[in-house]
Amino acid sequence: MRHEALHFRHVVQLYERLKATKGHGVAIGAVARHLAEATYWVLTTKSAYREPNHTKCSTVVSSRKG
Repeated sequence: MRHEALHFRHVVQLYERLKATKGHGVAIGAVARHLAEATYWVLTTKSAYREPNHTKCSTVVSSRKG
């Protein structure tokens, strides 16, 4: 399956970023934790799942680099 076809692109980006530096096992564990926490909060608050806002995240990352 191609990454572009996946619905949860932020999860794929998390996996790819961690895999490059920490390896497959750590990346899979981090993605599993991310999905478990997201599921917990959706079920606890009884709200719909919302995709993360990437523009806000990229602004924070770019401001830390400078």
